[in-house]
Amino acid sequence: MRKFLLPRTLFCLFFLIGILPATSCRFSNEPTPPADNTKVTEVAKTQEVRGLKITFEEGATQLPSKVSVHFRARTDYGKPVTRLQCSDLTLYEDDEPISSYESFYGIKDNPETARLSALLLLDLSGSIVKTSLDTLKRAAAAFVDTLFRSNYGNVELGISIFDGREKIVPLAEFTTDRRKLHDAAQKINPGLSLDNSTNLNGAVIEGVQAVNARLKSNKAIGLVPAGSLVIFTDGKDRAARVEYSKALKSVLESGLNVYAIGLKGEIDEGVLGQFGKDGFFPVDFIQNLVDKFKEVASFISDDANSSYKLEYCSPRRKGQHQLKIKVTNKDDYTSFGSITVAFSADGFSGGCQIDSSYRCEKDQ
Repeated sequence: MRKFLLPRTLFCLFFLIGILPATSCRFSNEPTPPADNTKVTEVAKTQEVRGLKITFEEGATQLPSKVSVHFRARTDYGKPVTRLQCSDLTLYEDDEPISSYESFYGIKDNPETARLSALLLLDLSGSIVKTSLDTLKRAAAAFVDTLFRSNYGNVELGISIFDGREKIVPLAEFTTDRRKLHDAAQKINPGLSLDNSTNLNGAVIEGVQAVNARLKSNKAIGLVPAGSLVIFTDGKDRAARVEYSKALKSVLESGLNVYAIGLKGEIDEGVLGQFGKDGFFPVDFIQNLVDKFKEVASFISDDANSSYKLEYCSPRRKGQHQLKIKVTNKDDYTSFGSITVAFSADGFSGGCQIDSSYRCEKDQ
């Protein structure tokens, strides 16, 4: 034993004076550190999409033996799936159905750690100011009311404008305060537009950057972020400050849900259809603008409500394992989707608990 300890002791001495890393100081008979707050990761190429698409967001383990997974649910054509219940889920651990006696789980919708950040980006170029300003103000106010009608705390909104200038102009920073957002909508006036041209491409890039910056800051404070960008315009890019290809690239690589609303007349529907990769909403007449804004806001509201947190108490006590989460469409039981995640059970023990308000009972 001394022949082993003496060299290892020297390694520890070298660590203390900064020559070797801390891992060199671990003795071979030391126990494996417990898997508390270790990351849960998605297993590549295991996602199943059969009418439903389940998107892994993040996950972690908590002692004594809990595996937590945040995910979103949508149909395969992009409609958010809300109000999932215990009966809609089937769990498999290491390719076998979980034990109904040695394991249990719960599902919580709209978890307090989820946060969807949306940016409403409004064209305030010359044509809007001259013909559609009052209707645009009403549409923006209706968007706010619809978005927050069934969301309290898990969604936030920012409002910005663009014209021919290089940068977008924030009217309201990201907030959950309806009053501030309504005030911002009411502040829309001709004096805000300082360049009659339309820098659509540049505004798209700026909007993507603004939302992603917000997601980064939300993640840093422990939230599980998601983002949406809504672009409204009545025309084409006239400023030619930024190439269309660069703007489209920013959208496709953004990781955001991006929607475009276009008032017909001078818009390029092909361009807006590409920018609005998650939905393009053409408006035939200005009097239909308010209803179209409500429609998009309702869609984003449902998207915010399609966020879930699964908590699973595992009977595993050591080693690497996989958990498959299968969600079945309650309206069509031939339609389902699944994801599979990997976790470490090292250090797991008994005593895991799940809040009774969302715990799934055995008969569900």
